[in-house]
Amino acid sequence: MRDDLVFPQLSGLARVAFFDGLNFDNQPMVRIDNERFAARSLVDVANLTVGTELAVTDLAGETSQLLILGALVNPRVAKVDDKIELIGETEVVLRCGPASIRLTPDGRVTIRGTRVLSRSDGANRVQGASVELN
Repeated sequence: MRDDLVFPQLSGLARVAFFDGLNFDNQPMVRIDNERFAARSLVDVANLTVGTELAVTDLAGETSQLLILGALVNPRVAKVDDKIELIGETEVVLRCGPASIRLTPDGRVTIRGTRVLSRSDGANRVQGASVELN
C-alpha cells in the first residue's frame, strides 16, 4: 500500500491557531484569523480550554484540512475574542519589583505593594462577607 494514499501530504509549515471547542460530532474546532475550521488532531484536545494556542498544519496544503500537532505550552495563555486569559494550575503571580498580584486555585487574590491605589470614575465598592480595615 502506498503511504501517500493513507497519509495526506503535509504542507510542511506549522502555524498558530486557537482551540475553539468541539463541534456536534466531537471534532476539534480551531480559529485562525477569526475564521473557524474543523480539524483533526494528533493529541487529545478534550481537556483544553477554549482559546488555548495550538500548533497546526495544513493537510495537502488546504486550510479546510487542518491537523492539530499539539498545544503550545509555557506560558499558558489563551486568547478569547478580545481578552487574554493567563492560566496557572497551582497559582498565577504577576510581579514587578516589590509589587505583586497572586491568584490561587482556592479563590484567594492577594495584592501587595509599597503603595496600593484604587481609583474609579464611578462607585468604588469593597464587598465581602466581612470587611476589615487595619
